Order: sequence, then C-alpha cells, then structure tokens
Amino acid sequence: MVEIHETRLLERLSNGNSDTPGVSLSNDSGILFSDAAKQYMEECKRAGHTEDTLRGKEDSLWAFHQYLLGRRILHIQDITAEVCRTYDSIRQDDGNSPATRHHHHRILKAAFRWIGAEYDIPSPMDRVSAPLVPPTKKATVPNEIISKFLTQCDPNRSHGELERFRALRDTAMLQLLRCTPARIGDFEKLRIEHVDLAKQRVYVVTKGQVPDIRQWNKPECTKALEAYINARESIAKTDALWVDARWKKTLGMGMTRGWTRRMLARLGKVVGFHVHPHMFRHTFAKNAALSGMPLPLLETLGSWSKGSLALRKAYLSEIDEENGAQALIDYDPVPDLPDQAKKAGRPRKKFLE
Repeated sequence: MVEIHETRLLERLSNGNSDTPGVSLSNDSGILFSDAAKQYMEECKRAGHTEDTLRGKEDSLWAFHQYLLGRRILHIQDITAEVCRTYDSIRQDDGNSPATRHHHHRILKAAFRWIGAEYDIPSPMDRVSAPLVPPTKKATVPNEIISKFLTQCDPNRSHGELERFRALRDTAMLQLLRCTPARIGDFEKLRIEHVDLAKQRVYVVTKGQVPDIRQWNKPECTKALEAYINARESIAKTDALWVDARWKKTLGMGMTRGWTRRMLARLGKVVGFHVHPHMFRHTFAKNAALSGMPLPLLETLGSWSKGSLALRKAYLSEIDEENGAQALIDYDPVPDLPDQAKKAGRPRKKFLE
C-alpha cells in the first residue's frame, strides 16, 4: 500500500543519518534534506500519485540521500549544481543507462522544484542538464503475433468449464488491450461497473487519480467482452472485472497484481515472441497514427501529455519510414498561443524533421 512506502521512506530518511559515522544530525545550519524529502513525499501522496510512482520517487530520493551522506552533506543549502552533476557522473560510472539516469534526473528536478518553492530557495537542478537519451523505437506487437495469441485463447479449443472460462477472459483481455490505449495499471483495476458495452468504452482512473475514458470501435472487442461478462456472472465474488479461475479457493476472486504480465509471458513462450503489457499501448498509438489519426486526438484518447515530445519522437519517425503518412498529421505543438507568438518561436516544421 501507499502508506507502507511512505512510512518506509520516513523511517529510512529519519534513521539513515545515524548509521553514517562522523555526520552530525544537527539542523542548526539549515534545512535538512531528509526533512524536505519527507515533506515532498507527503505532498506527492496528497496529490494522488500512484503506488508505483511513489515507490520510484522514494528509491531515487533515498539513493541521492545516501550519496549526500557519503559526502557529509545534510542540508539543502549545501547541495549545489556541481554536487548534482557529480551524482549523475557516479551513476554513469556505475553502468546506469541514459534512460535510467534521465529518470532519476526528472525525479530530483521535480523534488527540488517543490522544495525550492516551499522554502523560497533556488533549485540546484535548474543548472544541471538532463542526460541525453538516444532515440529508440517503441516496441510494438505485430498483428500476426496478436492473431496467434487469440488463437491460443480460442474458447472453442478449451476442454472443461473452467478452461473455457479462462479462455473467454483472456480473449476479452487481449481484445481490450489491442483496441484501447489503456495503461496496465488502469486495466488491471477495472471493475465491472466501469464497462459500458453499449457505448463501447471503459472508465478508468489514470495517473494522478484523474477519471478518464478508453474507447474502442472494434466489434470483436465488444463481442469478446460481452461473452466474458456473461460467463463471469455465475462465478464472480467481487466487483473486479477480471476474476480468477485457476483454483477452487480463488475461484471468482479478483486477479492479483501482475497477472496480465504473467499471462502474456506464458503466451509469448508458446508462440516464441516476448510481449509485455505496455507494448499494446505502443501498438495502439502506432496503428492509430499510421491510419491517419490526428496526433492531438491520439493524445486525448491515450491521456498522453498534450504536445508530448515523446509521442512525436516515438511514432512520427516510424510513420515517415513506413508509408510517408506524415502529411496526415496536422499537428500544432503550441495551439494555445497567438499566431504572433508562434511565429516568434521555433518553426513547426522543425518538430517533424
């Protein structure tokens, strides 16, 4: 639970200093980083950050805290841009990838931005450049692999009532993953009341606890969900959409966290293709862009950040390479600015080159 992670961070930051010989815990000379980090984590929890997000922030702040203790630095006022640059250099020497270092950089920058505003002090991270991450193609699931997965889950190939139910459930899961840009965390938390077959949509709570909708337009998705939901009624003991049917003691109960990843790993082993859940989100985005969907609409459907640079880099280059459909996407990266302000900025064409 979130409370566990927060409590663990409080204990780690409160007790960690005492394990370092020669480091004074006196806070007479300024604001302790440990105190500021605890306050920041408490604010993140109040803001509704997910458990995974809190865990990631906790681990990054704790690692940075240990680095500070090694340099006999306790107070915010003593953390300079050079201290932060050296920390990144150490992570690089330790073999951390550019993407991992960039992830830690973003967490530290957000934390120091909040701390700076809270205590009215400048953030040292404002003068630290983010590590450059080489562009990489987003991994997607080829259509032929999806077809093989669906064949493996075909209810008509199943023997026995429970095996047939599992096949119906897994087919519905695969169809919903391939037809919507749902994040796996939202997907696994779905409840039965979140499904609207008539309107072909599911209601989710996205990052930051924001209610949202995931829409589909494939009749095969509706058919698969309807068949599964009808079968689910007779065994469900929970309002969770996805229910277990492996053992009698767990029959009808909600699936445990991570079950989708395990199921895809099993199917991937059978067909010889490794798949993780987030690849379906990438696949949806790529296929939608290739079909000519305007990028602002795609961002809305998938709750990507408006004007997401990552989304442009991830998919526009592939569109150019595969079928020259660049012209189908009429995308304005700064739609809310007056025309005069747009002209003064970087030309839009540059974003697409």
